[in-house]
Amino acid sequence: MQDFEAVLARLDRMESSKAVADIVYGYAHAVSRGDAATVAAMFTDDGTFTVIEAGEDGAPKVRTALTGGAALGDFYAQTLKAGEIFPLVSDLIVEIEGDTARGASFMGGAAADGTPRFFGRYVDTFRREAGRWLFASRTFTITGWRR
Repeated sequence: MQDFEAVLARLDRMESSKAVADIVYGYAHAVSRGDAATVAAMFTDDGTFTVIEAGEDGAPKVRTALTGGAALGDFYAQTLKAGEIFPLVSDLIVEIEGDTARGASFMGGAAADGTPRFFGRYVDTFRREAGRWLFASRTFTITGWRR
């Protein structure tokens, strides 16, 4: 019986890892389509989205800090435009722990003409609610710009 439980636990981790990867990559696809409703629905009700960049003195500063579905929905509705930015996500790492997970990935945002505009690193936490994996927090640290 113990072997069967171990197999079930491994299967759950594998399926959860795939579901978390799907939401990370699905987020990028929805952003490129300007689909604010889908993006906002990928967060828990108390989910947070933060963008950090270097200030004029080089120290990190918070550029955007949002909490909750209404704030996230409003932000994405105002900022996303279809075909404006194409997020290129890579090097995703996911760690599953029961109904929570952590992840990190790199992202570059390219304009419609393919010109890189910014790049940085996502650090995410996820929570499984009613069998569905969602972002609990998403922090993007901008490490470079092309203006």
